[in-house]
Amino acid sequence: NAFPDFAAPGFEPAISPEDLAGLACEEFALSRIVARERSASPHDHDRWLLRHGPFEEAMFPGMPDRDWTLLVQDVDKWDADVAGVLDAFGFLPRWRIDDIMVSFAAPGGSVGAHVDHYDVFLLQAQGHRRW
Repeated sequence: NAFPDFAAPGFEPAISPEDLAGLACEEFALSRIVARERSASPHDHDRWLLRHGPFEEAMFPGMPDRDWTLLVQDVDKWDADVAGVLDAFGFLPRWRIDDIMVSFAAPGGSVGAHVDHYDVFLLQAQGHRRW
């Protein structure tokens, strides 16, 4: 089992936020940043911004302190430790698994309301999220 403490403390993230950001700078990586621009008026809706990678490494230190999420698809194809997470899901038929997408969210970060047209399993490896 890849992580026996699956639902308990002790699970370590398979990739660091810094390494994820580095991967998002590579041409081969499928990456995007979703950011929320909060409305100044309670009567207006927030605006959502989407940027596709690859990103410049120098961009990340200047990112805002909140309201953005970095998402990178297919991380299991580029990082052996992330690929190892799939070992814990051997009970699922392989055809049900497409890839491991890894995200990093600053406080307040989200991807906004959406619907996925496929099965999604979420594993929060670090930090806190209010659902």
